[in-house]
Parts: sequence; structure tokens; C-alpha cells
Amino acid sequence: MSAIAGIFSRGTSGGSTETCLHNMLSTMQARFSDGQKVLTIGPMTLGLGWANTSGERKGGPFSLHGKSLSIVGDIRLDNREALIPILGNCAGGITDSELVLKAYRRWGESMLAHLDGDFAFVIWDNSRQLAFCARDRFGIKPFYFRLTRMQFSVASSISALVEMEGSGLNVDEDRIADFLVGLPNETDRTAFQQINRLPPGNYMTITRDDVHTAGYWVAGPSPPIAQAELPDAFAELFTRSVANRMRGTEQVGVMLSGGLDSSSIACVARNLRSIQGQGALDAYSLVFERGSGADEIHSIQSVLNTGGFKSHVLGPEMPEPFAHHESVLREQSELFLAPGLSNIRSIYAQARANGQHVLLDGHGGDEVVSHGYGRLRELTDQCRWLSLWREACGVAKTLNVSPAAICLQLLTSRFAASGNLFNSFSSFSHSILPYRLRAKLSGRRTRWRQLVNEDLVRRSNLVARYSVAQGAKPGKADEQGEHLQIVSNPLIPHAFEVLDRAAGANCIEPRYPFWDKELLLFCLGLPASEKLGNGWTRLILRQAMEGILPPEVQWRRDKADFTSNIAVSMLSHNHALMSAIMGTDADRIAPYVNMDFLRKAFQRLSQQGDRARLDDVLHVWRSVWLSLWLKQMERGTSVEY
Repeated sequence: MSAIAGIFSRGTSGGSTETCLHNMLSTMQARFSDGQKVLTIGPMTLGLGWANTSGERKGGPFSLHGKSLSIVGDIRLDNREALIPILGNCAGGITDSELVLKAYRRWGESMLAHLDGDFAFVIWDNSRQLAFCARDRFGIKPFYFRLTRMQFSVASSISALVEMEGSGLNVDEDRIADFLVGLPNETDRTAFQQINRLPPGNYMTITRDDVHTAGYWVAGPSPPIAQAELPDAFAELFTRSVANRMRGTEQVGVMLSGGLDSSSIACVARNLRSIQGQGALDAYSLVFERGSGADEIHSIQSVLNTGGFKSHVLGPEMPEPFAHHESVLREQSELFLAPGLSNIRSIYAQARANGQHVLLDGHGGDEVVSHGYGRLRELTDQCRWLSLWREACGVAKTLNVSPAAICLQLLTSRFAASGNLFNSFSSFSHSILPYRLRAKLSGRRTRWRQLVNEDLVRRSNLVARYSVAQGAKPGKADEQGEHLQIVSNPLIPHAFEVLDRAAGANCIEPRYPFWDKELLLFCLGLPASEKLGNGWTRLILRQAMEGILPPEVQWRRDKADFTSNIAVSMLSHNHALMSAIMGTDADRIAPYVNMDFLRKAFQRLSQQGDRARLDDVLHVWRSVWLSLWLKQMERGTSVEY
């Protein structure tokens, strides 16, 4: 976890860029704890705020050959041991940033095919007067920039660029509309018209006269492996990924929710520490009221009982959803789709207080491994009715719905002219909450934009953009095609950025063992029956964890539902705040929100409490955060509407 910053003066210098860089780093100072450094080479100034989470001897920026090549980066390489002998002349203490710089010297812009890991960096090629920038495949490391004819500036946080500009920023209304209907930011845009992000898996070159951006990676399946060897192969890749993300510091903890993903990471990491003769692994868990939909204490305790953990339990009261909203908004800088963020922030704060540097996180296990729901469509298309019924019965137990309802929808899709399941089968692939599945069956999709003021719908062209986002994507209509769509969803980098900001505010580096390139490609290449088999979703992970996970966690079907907890917490702690936003402060959000619809949603939420519908909870939650964000923007002088 480090903070990077850079300014490339494309025209005549407008003042001291080093002073600007120090100010930008000061804005991001929570992200680093081991010093900062600024380096100027001609028209380029690079700065790094360093947090040593990888056991490196120094931070950077770094240069080669009398500053002919220089780099600043937030970089963690998975394949450094493979790169060192190839690149040669690498001392034992060489940093990941120096390896990347040597890779650029050898391979130029094609170097990215040789890098595995999490990274965001800027290389200044002085001989070519060119800045080469890149971001990792999944968007785990953030990369924001502002580009004008006279200047290119880059930072690890939006707030650093907002503070740098001082005036002239405009809120992008498209992003407000997207937020209200639950769409993530487009991968190259932010909440501000003048500030952009480099999309995941992309690089950019900037000179005084030219700018070029291109993708360097597209996900695709790895070659098939003999089926009998698949669980062992998965276990090997997964263990290697966990080990790579533990490199560099013993101050590693794990987030343990009791679910299949976090429990798998926790048990594998615990075993690796035991092999290395290290102490117990710090495990951070949130517990909630017994019997609620979010109650995971039994599964958490089952994992802890296997030994080798030092448990840190937070709860059982759920943090207030809008607590410390001013600091949250300064931290996030833009609107975010994360109703459970207050829970995550409490874990990061506790981990920091305990001296943790790195937290392993099971985020993304659902997407990388896949529930395998696309297999249901395959079986329907192949008219394999007995197999379809067997798998539907298992899925029905997971989703708490009727297997007959699942089969009816599949059969309707099979013989309907449209050929689509629930109008888009990818929507079903994400239906892991029973309410969401029932809502789709009842036609909720026709009500998707009712929260948004119709004037905003028109001026933001929301209907067309939503249609594109929700429509069928190119690719095969099978499990592999569905899986590719899932891992390409813009919500994935959006979630990484939200988590990065929250973790960065506590100088914690989150690492995600499921988001490993080789592991993802392996999962994409799996037969559908290895993802959904004998009624068990995510079968390959369950099989690979044999003898590692407690059986009651390995073979659990249920998944926590936080809807009721969020609803109760909103009503218990923030009823007055919500009432004011619907009443005396309504003018602030009225240009964006359909207030009549919102007030009815709030009324239902107030009446139903822990039985509230998910869409009512989300409509109120988003509207409150929009109001708080706009209010915070009004207090500054740098943003215009």
C-alpha cells in the first residue's frame, strides 16, 4: 500500500511541480507510513508515499542509467522470482518497482505480458520524453489522472487531484444517475468530468503532443487438465496465490466471515504460517445478532476451533450505515455502491490498531470460481432433463426457491423466441440472494428507474446506457460465456477501489487471493460440471478444500443476507437524518431523485423494519448518501454542478 503521484508538464511549466507533488502526497498521507520522496527529471515530477508492506529495503521513485528511465509505482509482483533470472543483474534486494523498470528496458511497452500481480505505475522515458502508465488486469490498484493540453497529473486517489485543481471541477450527472439505479462507474470515468481513471488491464502513453490508451489483456480459459486432477490443481494454484499474498511481512491478518471463500483463505494461510514456524494468524470477524440473516457465528467458530488463529471479533451491534459520513466521503471522494462499507471500515480500523499491515480478503470468490449457474442453461439446451432437475434441486436449496420455478423459467427460455432467461441469463448468474430471484420473477426489472427524476433520466441518456449495461453481452451462451461476463463486470474494479480507499485510510493493504491470473484462467477453463455438480455450486473449491476446511463450512449452502440488519440499523440510528432528507433538505436531491417514489419507499421501510424489501433499503440508502455527498460538495469551492 503506497501513494503514487506524478505531474508531466506538457507545456510551459506553471510553477513548482515539486511543491504540488508534496501537497498531493500530503492529501494521501494516510496511505503510507515509511516516508516520502519526490524526484524531478526534466518536465516530469514523480512522488511516492511509501508503506513497506512487502519487506523491501527502499521505496522509490527509482531510476536507471542516470535517470534515463524512472518509475514510481504501487506494485506487488507474483512472479518476481521468475523475472529475476530473465532480467539479469538483479541484486537479492531488488524491489518490485526496480524489476518493472528493468522489464520496460528489456521489452518496452510489451512488458505487461510478463507481469503478474497488482500494480499501478508511471515510467518516465526521458530519451523519448514519454510517460508510460499501466494498471493491473483486475483494477486492484487505483490509478486516477487529469489530462489537459498543458499538463498530465496522476495520483492514487481522486482527492489528491481534486485538491490539486482547486477550482473548475464539474460533477458528472451521468454518474449520479448511474449511482441511483445501482450501475457502477464506467471504468474510465469518475464523478468529476475532468478526472478520469485508467481502466483495469490498460496502459497509456503520453507525450507533449500525443496520448494513446489501449488494453493489454483479455481474460480467456487456460488449456484443459485431466478431470481427475482438477481439485488438486486448483488447490495448488490457490495455495500458491495465498502464499504470494503473504510475502514481505509477518503482520498479515485475514478477514474471516465464516463463508466458503474467507474460510478457505484463512485455513490455507494458517497452514502456511505453521509450516514457516510463525505464530497464530490474526483473524477478524464481524458477528451479528443471533438468528438474524447475517448471523455467521457458528461457521466462524467452526473455523476458529481448528486452531492456529488469534481471533478478533467485532459486534454484535452493526455499525451505523451513515456514521462518520464526512470522513467517509472525504475518503471515498465519489459515490459508492457498498451498503456494508461501515462494517469493513470497522475491521480495517481494528486491524490498524493491532499493528496489521496486510489483510487477506475473500472478496471475489463467487466471481472467480463461479456458482456454475450457466450449466443449467447448457443442460436445458441439451435436453438433459434428469440432470437438469437434479442440479435445479441443489440450486433451489441454495437460493431458497422452488426447483420447479427454476425449471419453468429455463424451459420458457428454451422455447421462447427471445431465447433469454429472465430477459438476461447473466442476471440469474448473480441471483445469490433469494429476494433478488423472487423480485426478478415478479417483474422488478420494469421498475428499475423509478427512483430517478425523469428530467435526469432524459438529460443523462440513462435508458440507453442502462440497456447496454443490462443487455446480452457478446460471447458463448454457456457457462464459460456466462463466467467471462461475470469476471468482466465493471462492479469488480468499482468494489476494489471502494475497498482500497477504506483500507488506505487505515494504512492497510488488502490482498485478494482469488484474484490471481493463473487461478482465474484455470477456473474459466473448467468444465461446467466442476462448478455446479450434484446440486453443489462452486464444487471445485469445496473438493479442493477437503481436509482443510471443517466439513460444516466446506459443504454449507446458505449465505449471509445483511438486508434486515442494514434496515434495522438505518431505522435505529438514522431515522431523524432520513426524515430530514425526505423533508426539510429535500431540495438538495430533488433535481436527481423522484421524491414521491422515495418517500413511499421510506414509508414502507419504516413500517416493515427487518422485513423490508431489498429495493426499498437500497433506494433510501443511495438517496441519503447522495444528499450527504452533495452537501459536502457544496461546502467546498472547487466543484461546480
